Amino acid sequence: KEHDDPKTKKDDDELTVFAVNSGSGQIVYNIGLSAVKIYGNEKLFSQPKGITANEDGLVCLVDFENRRVVKLQYTKGRLNIIGEIKLPGRPFDVCLDSKNNLYITDYDNSKIYVYSPVDSLIRSFGIEGQAYGEIFQPMGIAVIDKNAPHNYYDEDFIVVTDNDGKRISRFATSGRFLNSLY
Repeated sequence: KEHDDPKTKKDDDELTVFAVNSGSGQIVYNIGLSAVKIYGNEKLFSQPKGITANEDGLVCLVDFENRRVVKLQYTKGRLNIIGEIKLPGRPFDVCLDSKNNLYITDYDNSKIYVYSPVDSLIRSFGIEGQAYGEIFQPMGIAVIDKNAPHNYYDEDFIVVTDNDGKRISRFATSGRFLNSLY
């Protein structure tokens, strides 16, 4: 968004892609089409897993072994740490909704946490187990948000992969279980 010129209808945004090199404790990202940069090391991040970002430059990284989610700000091609959320277990993945609420999977405790943009816990949910409606070692998460700018459906829900990626479950944003499939 930082390169967006609201005076023109031309597509003037620079696409930045963030990825994780878990074995080296690094975030890998691009600067437009001209360069690839690396941020971090094994002393800063221990087995980072999931990563998410929004158009305002907020980047959230799962620092798996350090049991935290690190919040960074991307500005002018650089990343700077702006905060962190400590968790009781090891997080595995993260995503943001259109209101910048942060959704986190807790692998060890089989829970989903939802935090506000100011890092206050809004809710947590999940009953540990492998039965229908339960969560076991959640790994992936996505939020389908009806207020998101590119969502053409009038629905809100959370999708979670668990059980070594063998099950996909759908929850209401309130945390109420809706359905799942293997």
